[in-house]
Order: sequence, then C-alpha cells, then structure tokens
Amino acid sequence: MKYQFIEQQKQEFPIIVMRQVLGVSESGFYAWRKRPDCRRKREDAHLRTQIRQIFTTHQGRYGSPRLHAELKDQGKRISRKRVARLMREAGLGAKGKRRRVITTRRDVSHPVAPNLSQRNFTATEPNTKWATDVRP
Repeated sequence: MKYQFIEQQKQEFPIIVMRQVLGVSESGFYAWRKRPDCRRKREDAHLRTQIRQIFTTHQGRYGSPRLHAELKDQGKRISRKRVARLMREAGLGAKGKRRRVITTRRDVSHPVAPNLSQRNFTATEPNTKWATDVRP
C-alpha cells in the first residue's frame, strides 16, 4: 500500500522524501516495482474483462447475481461477492426497472368534492373542522 502510494505520488513529491516519511527502504520499493502482479490480480484483470463483455452484451441489465450465474454456466468457479467487487471496482451497475409512480388516480366519472374549508384551517372550537387524506 505504501509502495503504491509512492508510485502514484512520485510526480508530486521526491521518492526519497516519501520513502523516509513512510519508513520504506529503497531496495524494498524498487524490488516491489520490478515484481510482477500476483496471480489473484492477473485473474481479477481477466475476469474484469469477461464481466465487462457480458455486461455490455446484455445492455447493462445484468447485476452481480446474473453475471455470476453466466460465469458459472461458462465453467468459471467464482463467488458472487467477488463478481460484485469486480463490478464495483469497474464502475458497473445494473440498470433498474423504470417505474412510473402514479400518486393520483382520478376517475372522471366521479364529481370533484366541493372545497368547503376554502383552505381556512383555523377552528374556533374543538371538533368543528376535520381533515384527512382520502385514497381510493
């Protein structure tokens, strides 16, 4: 983690200063730079491309459960949580169904009730004015 930070910030700050501040040896940092990625990172990169391909094939409608099932059908042994993590890291998210919210359903055959209160809700004595929300 420290090595990666140094690598990312080397344009901003001198490497020598960052190594001293973070307590990292020079040989350790340069050995880390030469070291190849671990097997897990290589597999993640390969899986990320497969996930992106399946995701675009299905127009962004597949979430991690469906993508996991698709990969499982292709013979890959991978957990759903790993698929979800890789999708999250790649910035992929399934499109949800667009639902149109209907708050009022007006039946034109029914007459509109008269507005008896005229928006005057101040009562002179208790139990003279009552208000409620009427739902069909």
